[in-house]
Amino acid sequence: MPYLIDLGATALAYLTELTYRRPRTWIPEVERLHALLHTHGDAALRTAFERGLAEQAFGAEYIAHYLGATMSPLPFEETDWPPTPGPERLRRPKGRSAAEPLDAVEHGGILSARRRPVMIADETDLDALFKRLHLANARRVWRDLVQRAEHESWSYRDFLTLLATDEIAHRQQTRLARLTRRAHFPFLKTIDDFNFTYRSSLRVHMLGSALAPDFVTEGRTLIFTGKPGRGKTHLAIAVAYRAIQNGFDAFFTTAAALIDDLSAAFRAGELAQALPTYTHPAVLVVD
Repeated sequence: MPYLIDLGATALAYLTELTYRRPRTWIPEVERLHALLHTHGDAALRTAFERGLAEQAFGAEYIAHYLGATMSPLPFEETDWPPTPGPERLRRPKGRSAAEPLDAVEHGGILSARRRPVMIADETDLDALFKRLHLANARRVWRDLVQRAEHESWSYRDFLTLLATDEIAHRQQTRLARLTRRAHFPFLKTIDDFNFTYRSSLRVHMLGSALAPDFVTEGRTLIFTGKPGRGKTHLAIAVAYRAIQNGFDAFFTTAAALIDDLSAAFRAGELAQALPTYTHPAVLVVD
């Protein structure tokens, strides 16, 4: 038996919007769409979903109208869904008091904390939803985390916390790598790589707030002087890289390249277009 979700990305997008826009009536809506699928076929439903997305029209009645079928409206308004079950719909287990509420299973479905139906997505659905939310890392790791959670009996809170933490860490690493490439460092060195034992006149504490966010936010300037080969470029790159780690961007250039670039831009009457390369980054390293 075919399912709506088997119709591909268009169907998934339409159903996602439907559940979002009609949180209380999407279950009967989906049931009616399944009926239309069985009577009109895959191709017709896929075309109707595409038209519905284009016109931002969601619901089984619209799809039926597009297909030329007749469909009566739901017997209740969205604000009335789910309908209050009467005695003919529900039977309480023996020994259950009338004052005791029925649980989710006895309601015939899974209900949220607010007693609303919850959509349970399969693996294909979750991949598409993570992709739509631009959660690339969560899309990559969630299956392994689910297995670990089941094996180690994690709580829902623990699972979501780890999934979110891993996504944040991945984004931070991606951002750090992107800004480092954009900085055009000739090589990457950190302050931890610098060997202060061979520089008796220099200690890490002397760099002071150059390694802190205040160095950027207060617009400070730092000049390294000394003989060649003493690590001036290393320290300048390390300070700029620390600024990137603190959330800022940086750019590295040599004094010769800076002069040549701006001189050529000035002669061509394009100085205003050339300046942002050097003025927009929060930290500029001129070697």
